[in-house]
Amino acid sequence: MKNAKLVGLIVLTVTNFSFADSGTWKSYSSEKLLCGDADVHVESICQPDKNNVDEWRVCGSASMFITRQNKTVKITLPQIPQKQQKKLEIQGYKFDGTMKIGRWSPFLLTCAKTHSSNPLLVMSYRLGDNDLTEESLPDSLAGIPVVTDLEGKLIDGKTADAARHPVNPKDEDYPEIAVNGVYIAVSGN
Repeated sequence: MKNAKLVGLIVLTVTNFSFADSGTWKSYSSEKLLCGDADVHVESICQPDKNNVDEWRVCGSASMFITRQNKTVKITLPQIPQKQQKKLEIQGYKFDGTMKIGRWSPFLLTCAKTHSSNPLLVMSYRLGDNDLTEESLPDSLAGIPVVTDLEGKLIDGKTADAARHPVNPKDEDYPEIAVNGVYIAVSGN
């Protein structure tokens, strides 16, 4: 897989709505990723951080949509194997659906076209604080990305490892899109 770089995500404002004390929330959608016969994208419901409106958002939710054969599957993010989530919760991380600086949020979505299986989706996460040391954290969602099939089912074991750490990867076998709703360069919005 290519090295992940902090990439500004081009977003499309789909919906505006308000909560009593929270201000305006908007729906942001990533680019679409073609993976096998599926179109995949991530939508986040976010509001600008009042302390730093040019770059950071607080997101109330994020979902991945996988569309194939005229059927769409919606997956609430972060989608994490239960064992990995429990280990991260012991380290003090919370998974209550709110994504902000210091919480795991979707960052990069890759379509892994391995030779031993159908294409797989590899979702890496970031803590949203621009700290690249997070990959070295135990059970990190940056260092151990989540792997799903095109139905949205979690994949583990050797198949997941092959998708996460390919031998002799080619860029065309691992297309990727930025899907981070928390850190987005939003100057001018």
